[in-house]
Amino acid sequence: MKKQLMIAALAATTALTSNAAHDVKDWYVGVFGASSSVRDVKIHQKEIGNTNFGGDVAGDSATFGFKGKSTMGFGARLGHRLHKNFFLELDYTNWGTRRATYLDGVYKEAMLGSAVHAKLNMQSAALSGVFTLQMDECPMRLFAKLGLGLTWAKVDFKQSGDFALLNTVGQFKVKANAQPAAVFGVGFEYYMTDSLHLDVSYNRLETLSNKKVEWLKGNMLSVGLHYCF
Repeated sequence: MKKQLMIAALAATTALTSNAAHDVKDWYVGVFGASSSVRDVKIHQKEIGNTNFGGDVAGDSATFGFKGKSTMGFGARLGHRLHKNFFLELDYTNWGTRRATYLDGVYKEAMLGSAVHAKLNMQSAALSGVFTLQMDECPMRLFAKLGLGLTWAKVDFKQSGDFALLNTVGQFKVKANAQPAAVFGVGFEYYMTDSLHLDVSYNRLETLSNKKVEWLKGNMLSVGLHYCF
């Protein structure tokens, strides 16, 4: 009888421990670091003003080759549980700074060896719905997210080479503020403890408008920590 009681007590303790390990908290806050990349970016000439950027040779826009240039980004998240398997998440992301040079084709010949250098910084904030799937007998859960947000972008330009002396472009900035964007992502959380989770995710951002800075899209692979309470 004693042996049976001990087995029953051990089973109950194990069950309670397992439930506690998978207990879903109502809130979480987190920080993350990431490797991010963006597409090539097109700047419309009308946004550059009366600088005669490219003139009749380059047409009405110039494309800068940021695609494939990965850089480090970072951000923070705040989440709230509405259901065991559904959260609302607010996040801020700084996608880092990357550089590119416009120097190819007829534009290269027209500028007689000069080049226009661009430095892009992009930031975003989004509100997303996060759908989760708890893994049985495993201290982790899978998730997918879908949301809407805003992006902010700033492109700094500087010209070098022969034509730089004529100041046809010189130095200037193009800012694209508060453009709407769609966000989606997938990933998993590993329960390091009941309150501390390791988060690994892939996120995609798609700007929904083409004001000033066109083709503003990004990919990000992030690793972070969530504190749940």
